[in-house]
Amino acid sequence: MKEKIITDATFQQAENGETPRFVEFFATWCPHCQRMMPIIAELQKEYKDRVDFFLVDVDQAPQACEKYDISSTPTMFFYKKNQAEYNDEVTGECSARDMRERLDKIV
Repeated sequence: MKEKIITDATFQQAENGETPRFVEFFATWCPHCQRMMPIIAELQKEYKDRVDFFLVDVDQAPQACEKYDISSTPTMFFYKKNQAEYNDEVTGECSARDMRERLDKIV
């Protein structure tokens, strides 16, 4: 599954879902986000049938950023199946191993 880029108008897709969800708040100008992109792309392929991946450009979703008090990028949320509240959160860069451990907890 290809990631979905979402905005304030479509953010509800990330909050509600029958499958586990990964949501990353990122900025195109953020060097940390750029370094996370290959890791997230790799994980997307690995978890394609088990987790929906959503990307939220902070410049295109100010209301969602305000709602979740996003003050740094990248910020990543991990949602379990059928849950509207996220179960885990990471701010900043992290390893593929750490991301896998977090994704394994929501599938």
